[in-house]
Amino acid sequence: IAHTIFSVAEVENLLGVVISFFLERRLEGISLVLQECLVSVLSFFTDDEWEVSSKRVAETISG
Repeated sequence: IAHTIFSVAEVENLLGVVISFFLERRLEGISLVLQECLVSVLSFFTDDEWEVSSKRVAETISG
């Protein structure tokens, strides 16, 4: 059993921040780093968690 220091809600918030950074044109120069970060954050979720969390994150970033 893997132990994490973050809750699902905290990782959802982090994912929202990473996505908002991707959408910020002034940060275009670090898109490779953001992509690596995005992959790492996404790997946190199980398939079942992602099914629910993806909807929450989408609602959060849509405003």
